[in-house]
Amino acid sequence: MQKKPYKLSKHKKNKPHPDSEKTPLFETILRSNTKIDQIESILEQLTPFPEEQKPSIKENQIPISIFNNKLAPLEAIVLFLKETLNLKLHKIAVTLNRDDRTIWLTHHNATKKKAKISLSSDFYIPLSTLSNRKFSILELVVSHLKESYGISLKQISQLIGKSPKTIWTVYDRAKKKAKK
Repeated sequence: MQKKPYKLSKHKKNKPHPDSEKTPLFETILRSNTKIDQIESILEQLTPFPEEQKPSIKENQIPISIFNNKLAPLEAIVLFLKETLNLKLHKIAVTLNRDDRTIWLTHHNATKKKAKISLSSDFYIPLSTLSNRKFSILELVVSHLKESYGISLKQISQLIGKSPKTIWTVYDRAKKKAKK
């Protein structure tokens, strides 16, 4: 059984748009250029920092200020690495010694929360410190601040935005894990 050949339907000839006859070509181009300019200005407003105002970020260092928001510590780190340093999720997973699926889900949850990350900080944590799976992210952060910078637990709680009791508990737990 042979297939019937495809017949093209008879369309009406394409008529020019009624407005195109009224406006000259250069006005149409001018209008499209203003739309492009409007889109570019909107995109400029959406970028987090203009290049000249972008804060300096130390290589392989995470500013402490990213933890002072409503995100969980791992969410803050993943969002910082993905959005600020433009790392791929797989690279983040390898760097933090975590599963790719965990990092994807963490990034997904962090973006749903729409939290702002502050990049201005006097204290930084090396990225390599956070790959130790024996400790939680918060335990690693608190231990590093306490031992490397000699900051009091009360000051750490103010920097991170957690209660002093939480910071003391986390630091005590990290010390106990380190002894094992």
